[in-house]
Amino acid sequence: MSSLDRRQFVKAAGAGLGAVVTGPRAVWPDERVMARAAAATDSFVLLRQEQQRRRGELPAAADFHRLPLSWYQAKARAIKEEARRRGADGGVLLTRTLNIIYVTGLFHTNTERPFACFLPMDDDEALIWFNPYLDQQLVREWWSTASHAYFDYHHADGGFPNEGKVTQGDTINVYRWWGETLARLGYGFRTIAVDAAAGPEGGIAPGQDVTARLDLVGRIEVPQKMRPTAGGLGQLAAALPGAQFVDINDVLIRHRIVKDEMENRLTQRAMDYFSEIHAFVRNYILERGFGTLDWEIENAARLWGMQRIMQDVPQQRRARGRLRR
Repeated sequence: MSSLDRRQFVKAAGAGLGAVVTGPRAVWPDERVMARAAAATDSFVLLRQEQQRRRGELPAAADFHRLPLSWYQAKARAIKEEARRRGADGGVLLTRTLNIIYVTGLFHTNTERPFACFLPMDDDEALIWFNPYLDQQLVREWWSTASHAYFDYHHADGGFPNEGKVTQGDTINVYRWWGETLARLGYGFRTIAVDAAAGPEGGIAPGQDVTARLDLVGRIEVPQKMRPTAGGLGQLAAALPGAQFVDINDVLIRHRIVKDEMENRLTQRAMDYFSEIHAFVRNYILERGFGTLDWEIENAARLWGMQRIMQDVPQQRRARGRLRR
């Protein structure tokens, strides 16, 4: 249980946690009420009793705060193996944000700037990025064997202001540039697996919409090799006239849905935090009184929850070019 008194509240807000508070002053949480809600025991006692009662039913919560790099590298190998069985011999090109995060572990925010990565079939250690320069440091400090960056979207041909090169005029087609780069790297006549299902994020593969059970494990029509003609992938394919493509979006969605032990343990850790936040919110409502605006309660939950979670996450800061714990 975390206790947040007035002094800690102000200190946390000054450190940046106050940025999560939104809306007019009337819906800002009352720090004195937050301190009393965090110190109250009733809701937290009820939570601990329920957790103890269900201990045998739930997985043990993880003692790590994120999956290790080795997990993501193993996941990438597994995805590539399934892609290989569908005929891909060049590599796997990921363009959907959630798929990129799930397979590589690079937590990033999706913007209007296209972002992709390529996992070559001929090198299990390799991960090639196509990223906006905005995310260059993020990419380099995680898992990367090569990074091809463009400055902005739209990107001026030859323009890299970070290198002192400011140009005006023609812009490049980023998607076609991806294809040209893959061709230059030797994948111009290979079969490339893509996460390009036309269906929703749910990853509906051809044939699944008419199956008796939509569980991602039944027999489906396996996507065949094709050449995209529309959208960004169509532009990429135009730069790779000798390449073929095969859709594996359903494979990626299935992996995201069917969790392994480490994922379940990390999920349980997240759910434990979620339960603590609920206990705090119950206390806050009891302290603040009925009729409190839900916006204020949301702000209180965010602020207290962030402070609670960050207590358990290792903190690092940079000093003279080195990481210090």
